Amino acid sequence: MSQPTPVRARRPEAKEARRRALLAAARALCERAPPESLRMADLAARAGLAKGTPFLYFATKEALLLALLREELSTWFDGTRRALAALAARPRTGPRARPRAVARLLARSLADRPLLRRLLALLHGTLEENLALGEVVAFKRFLREGVLAVGAALEAALPGLGRSQGAAAVLRLHALTIGLQAMTAPSPVVRQALAEPDLALFDLEFEPLLEAALADILAGALPRGSAR
Repeated sequence: MSQPTPVRARRPEAKEARRRALLAAARALCERAPPESLRMADLAARAGLAKGTPFLYFATKEALLLALLREELSTWFDGTRRALAALAARPRTGPRARPRAVARLLARSLADRPLLRRLLALLHGTLEENLALGEVVAFKRFLREGVLAVGAALEAALPGLGRSQGAAAVLRLHALTIGLQAMTAPSPVVRQALAEPDLALFDLEFEPLLEAALADILAGALPRGSAR
């Protein structure tokens, strides 16, 4: 049986609705299997579209996953900025700097978003390898805006941080997330190996490791005596 011919929606609102439908289908598939295993044909089938239709909206699988990552990051940026603002507004009975509380908030925000972590782990080595220059520049500018916004909220929550130290801390968080995601999400065969008693050292959990590392980073960035 022949496949239906891909048809691009003509009206702007129809095009955006179809694009959103493709992203929703991609999200559903990537929540069940590793994002790198996604096939555009499976995506089209999930969305009820012709096999070639996704390529009318996303030139490559990498462009699609980058758009999904952008959605995930946008939600994370907004939620984290609000959570840090709420933390900054709480009455303080001791020193204004609270690196452990901030580290706990940030670690929990990422532990709760496994798809975001998996996509971030693919960003530099996979997704950015097959993108056009314009796509990379647009994404990096979006990323810069989000990092600066969360960085400013971080500086408000930890007033001892100097100007631009918040953004620097967010970039370190980005790097830690990528590294710890790889270390704490082993393949099935590695997970089986880690069941050996003498290999328990390598059976790591994402959230506590990230919280401890962030607390140390934030405490080290604050003036002496304020990080309590």
